[in-house]
Amino acid sequence: MPELPEVEALADHLRRHAVGLPIGRVDVSAFSVLKTFDPPITALHGREVTDAHRWGKYLGCRPVTST
Repeated sequence: MPELPEVEALADHLRRHAVGLPIGRVDVSAFSVLKTFDPPITALHGREVTDAHRWGKYLGCRPVTST
């Protein structure tokens, strides 16, 4: 899969530049995500990014979990 090195490079960039910062905004690229996402996207606003990973050809960031 030729896109995997690019996705890993983006995850590495996020680990170096986003970890420790609050989430200021979330853009949803597919409406279908909103139908099954729990907690809602709005709950991510203000949470701190703790990590970034690549899952196959997908990118994900982990926020601090709410208490």
